[in-house]
Amino acid sequence: MARLIVLFVLTSLILFSPVWPAEKKAVLSVSPAKVQIGDPINVTLEVKTSKSERFSVSEGFNLSDLELLNEKTPVFFEKEGEFISAYQFEAVAWSVGEKKLGPVVIIFDSGEKLMSNEASVVIESVISEENSSFADIKNNLDSIPAAYIWLIVLFLIIVLIVLIIFIVKLIKKKNTKDENVEKIRTPEEIAEESLQKLAEYDLTEEKSLKEYYVQLAEILRRYIEARYSLPALDSTTGELYKILRDNEYLKERASDIKTLLSQCDLVKFAKYLPDTHKDDFDMTETIYNKIKYREKKEDSKS
Repeated sequence: MARLIVLFVLTSLILFSPVWPAEKKAVLSVSPAKVQIGDPINVTLEVKTSKSERFSVSEGFNLSDLELLNEKTPVFFEKEGEFISAYQFEAVAWSVGEKKLGPVVIIFDSGEKLMSNEASVVIESVISEENSSFADIKNNLDSIPAAYIWLIVLFLIIVLIVLIIFIVKLIKKKNTKDENVEKIRTPEEIAEESLQKLAEYDLTEEKSLKEYYVQLAEILRRYIEARYSLPALDSTTGELYKILRDNEYLKERASDIKTLLSQCDLVKFAKYLPDTHKDDFDMTETIYNKIKYREKKEDSKS
């Protein structure tokens, strides 16, 4: 009788076991199990239940120091009486060594919790073991010695200073050129400014009077030389007179110029003191104005 009972129980187990509820499972897997730095890693989480149940994945999913790239669309299917929900992720690692993932906690709507297994993946360096002392790809910048960083910063500062000095010198050079352009004045401007200063000359002493006539002659000579390119400064009064007589613009004023310069020569070399300097100054202005007037007249004709 006992044998019949045992036989009945075993037969029942064999016949009716497919309809028993399957055990709930959460399986975490990684493929491939060994990769190099930067290679993609496929992470799969399969939740198996005996019936279709709603659940959620705990936010505390441990990915170690893997960087999650993207999440694929979940897949749901039924196989051999089990309902399987498959979640797939793609990740990447930036440091070598064994990385442990999980476990993952599954929370069903009924309040029941299910914990998956742990999975691991081995990350190998892209360089040989002999050169394994090199830093990982993501940490290369962090491995640069601080001294090198300061040298780079110092170099950039020096380059910036040199650039600033170059720009400042360039600006100064430009300003100097502008100033030189401004300093270039016409012979007329120089003569008029010199005559104005001479009119304010102090003639209370004999020495001052002599200097006055020297300046008076030089103003006229410099103007003639600058305006007509004649050797007025290096020529004697007699030599200059001959040159002026042959000049188209100055031949009419040659005698007046000779008379004035001769008067200046007497004061300079013969210690001659004229009764009044005002006439000579007025004569200089007259000669200058008549020359300038003729130049303007000739220019208007042309």
